[in-house]
Amino acid sequence: MLEVISANEAYILSNNTSPLSKICNLLVENDFLNPVILVKKYLKIRSKGKLLVSISGEGKVVLNEKEVPLWRALVLPPSYTLTLYPTKELYLGIKGLSCSTQDKFLYRLRNGEVLSCTELNGNISLEKVVISKVPESLLREYLTLNGEKEREDKGRKIVEKIIRHVKLAKEAIVRGAKLVRVKVNGVTYEALIEEI
Repeated sequence: MLEVISANEAYILSNNTSPLSKICNLLVENDFLNPVILVKKYLKIRSKGKLLVSISGEGKVVLNEKEVPLWRALVLPPSYTLTLYPTKELYLGIKGLSCSTQDKFLYRLRNGEVLSCTELNGNISLEKVVISKVPESLLREYLTLNGEKEREDKGRKIVEKIIRHVKLAKEAIVRGAKLVRVKVNGVTYEALIEEI
């Protein structure tokens, strides 16, 4: 469960097929059409239990007064606050988020509202959470697209690559691959190493 502390133009979207919504749901292991939260101006929430969340889009996200990166899965500990400040729009995916108004495409969040979602029971693989992120090269490629039209045309192909990459990385972790960081010419890269 989580509580909406303060919301300004924040909505639950159900049955949304936007690329950013799909990425958020993928990172927290939801079905693609699970509800997500779209934040246009501001949202502050407090977790009632240990939750798995992901954020995509453009803006700033603060977890208990510390800025955290976008485009990845994060564990939200009990009683922590998460504040989203979009510059355009931010999408928030929450593992198991459910909405009693599933038939509505758009539902405006209200202050004090409590949302139902899946609490983590301690059986989550931290390696799986760490690998649940969008690769920087594909993210740069997506973010440099200009305008709605180009994001609609070329963006869908990039999002398909992102989805494929994240799925393959998660499958590798399940098979026992280990995440390592390697420094090459001063640049740190992440790689999954798997025994054959």
